[in-house]
Amino acid sequence: MAYLAIKLADKSIKHEVIFKRVTTIGSGADADIKIEDDTIGAISAYISQAVGGFTLVIPKDKPKALFDNKPISRKDLSEGDDFVLGTTRFQFFTSNAPLEKSGRNNESSVVTAYKRMLEFSQRVAQEKDIEALLKTLLKEITELTGAEHGFLVLLEDKKPTVKVQESRTGSSLAQIGPMSDSIVKKVIDTKEPIVINDALNDQEFSASLSVINYRLSSVMCAPLSYQGFTFGAIYVGNNSLVSAFDHNSLELMMIYSSQAAMLVQNALHINALKMRTKSLQESLELSKFGGIIGGCQGMQAVFSQVEKVAQTDISILILGETGTGKELIARELHCRSLRKNGPFVVINCGAIPEDLLESELFGHVRGAFVGATQSRVGKFQSAHMGTLFFDEIGEMPLHVQVKLLRALQEHKVTKVGDNKSESVDIRVVAATNRDLLAMVKKNEFREDLY
Repeated sequence: MAYLAIKLADKSIKHEVIFKRVTTIGSGADADIKIEDDTIGAISAYISQAVGGFTLVIPKDKPKALFDNKPISRKDLSEGDDFVLGTTRFQFFTSNAPLEKSGRNNESSVVTAYKRMLEFSQRVAQEKDIEALLKTLLKEITELTGAEHGFLVLLEDKKPTVKVQESRTGSSLAQIGPMSDSIVKKVIDTKEPIVINDALNDQEFSASLSVINYRLSSVMCAPLSYQGFTFGAIYVGNNSLVSAFDHNSLELMMIYSSQAAMLVQNALHINALKMRTKSLQESLELSKFGGIIGGCQGMQAVFSQVEKVAQTDISILILGETGTGKELIARELHCRSLRKNGPFVVINCGAIPEDLLESELFGHVRGAFVGATQSRVGKFQSAHMGTLFFDEIGEMPLHVQVKLLRALQEHKVTKVGDNKSESVDIRVVAATNRDLLAMVKKNEFREDLY
């Protein structure tokens, strides 16, 4: 554990634990290590902690520190190193010796708190359940402070709500009684911690009903704040002893709760994301139709039509603009049909050269034309017992349409260059972005095929 031994103006030595990854030093109230020295700024330096050790860093706009009477802006610290900020001298230690020699119980308590904080952080890093995390946190706080009972409060709809309760006396929570709402409210409103040694005789809170009814004695309450936002409080009490807590106890609690607040807030964010994800997944399932997602009324009507015709074996024509998902609808028709275990074969009529389209559809035998070095089955044969999908069927030449019509009527196909026909059992689904009826009137598409 690392410490700073600080020589004060009255010649006394004060020890401060370096308990953060980045510990700030200065005269301001926000400094982690606050120094009563008018010659240094609110934040004059910080000590960063990494795997390799500790480093003293002076911000660019601040006066440099003195190390062996030489100004420095950055220094890797070693055991016993001395440096000066303003008029205050600091000495760095990595062992417990200076603290033990000082005989200050509150400092050794800080060490205990820090060690427990590390152990707690390691445990909760593995904890995924927010409720279990909160219970572990409150149990640690009550044991750390020696409180008889504790409450962890979170703001829900701007109202303080008790999320977890803890008793270390073996008493039931009903015997413990409720916490003081007025104390919790003040802590959340002011964002400042409170320690009360004798609640029944406290001038501000003695009139509180909870204090009177449950004869509360010692109470300590600290806010849970993260990035300037207070989202709850930790409240501990002791009904058996007056002055069970002091300001040193409150300081320990604040060290612990400031670190724990970050863990709790992260856990709350993760929990909220999980709930949001679950809600989105449920919503998605409601609007999901196989591999297609569509929640609008128009898409729901399309899905309804697909459901009605999918189980039949009739031919289907899908109309729609380019990019609207016609092939997805065709695949869904196949997946919901009695032929779902058979092949789903796609042929893009607009992407295949006209002189090769017939061969692609029906296949060819070796030597049927120049370049036909071996026999090949066509899309019809490949789709046997399944679905054959004609994409952009409006692009199919008229002479190929004649042969396609015959294949659909007779359920037989003949390879190019062959005189023997083959039986095929397929369902045809076609799609186009063109107006086929207008093409029929212009003799660009066969009416009998349409």
